Amino acid sequence: MQKSHEFIYYCPFSHESLRSSFLIVLGLLTAILVVMAILPSQLLGQMEISFQEVASTGKNPRSVPSFVDWMVFCEMGGRWLLGIVAAWLSIQFQRWLLR
Repeated sequence: MQKSHEFIYYCPFSHESLRSSFLIVLGLLTAILVVMAILPSQLLGQMEISFQEVASTGKNPRSVPSFVDWMVFCEMGGRWLLGIVAAWLSIQFQRWLLR
């Protein structure tokens, strides 16, 4: 007679708590990525605005760089829009991942 060896897997955390912890960590990573995408462009936009003011006092003013448009978009409420879009994409990714 052959004995079967059964291994008992014991996890101190429930499946739901692991899932919610994973979703929280994924949401925090998404928030960090959104901040990392916005902050450098805003700093560069601030510098470009100062350069633009200096250039406008000269004889040949230069055209406004695209970073200034991006910075103005973020300052006029685009940060909220980017956060909402990132949250929606994160939710869609989590639904796809946890099917």
